[in-house]
Order: sequence, then structure tokens, then C-alpha cells
Amino acid sequence: MTGQEWHPVVDTLHRDGMEDFPALPLLWTVQELAQYLGTGRRYVYRLTSERRIRSVRVGRTVRFRPEDVAAWLDAETRDRVEPKRQGRPRRVA
Repeated sequence: MTGQEWHPVVDTLHRDGMEDFPALPLLWTVQELAQYLGTGRRYVYRLTSERRIRSVRVGRTVRFRPEDVAAWLDAETRDRVEPKRQGRPRRVA
């Protein structure tokens, strides 16, 4: 990172002389995804090795599409579960 705080906004990549080509989505690194999730890099590597999250291999590195991360987060999100009732069980007469 360049000293600026990273912000997980989907940017597009435009290079000089490539105006005729569609913009490419930014691919997140393992470090960027770990920072976004508030976890360590080891957890991200484990998600990848267990194929629980989609990834893209670029040479020897692993990258992540923001839309794949969003889909994984949606799949991992669970509805709120009401807590079990506390106290003594009722007697049935």
C-alpha cells in the first residue's frame, strides 16, 4: 500500500490508449480482502484453499473480484435466530 488508507471501492482500470476497451474491475489482493473482512491473510488463504470463496489466479498470486466477495458474504449471512427460552420447563398436566 502506498501510505494512503485503502478503501474497498470498486474502481475501474483505464490505461492510456485503451479508451475503446471496456473498463476492467479492480481485483483485490489477499491483503486487501483480509483488511476488508477484518481478518488475517491466513484466513483468506484458508477460504481459498477450501474453495469456499471464488478467486482468480494471476500467475502465482491470488486475486478476488469484489462481486464474488459480495456473493460469498450474502451466502454466509444468516438470519437472526431467536434465543431459546430460559427457565424451568413447563409441566404438562
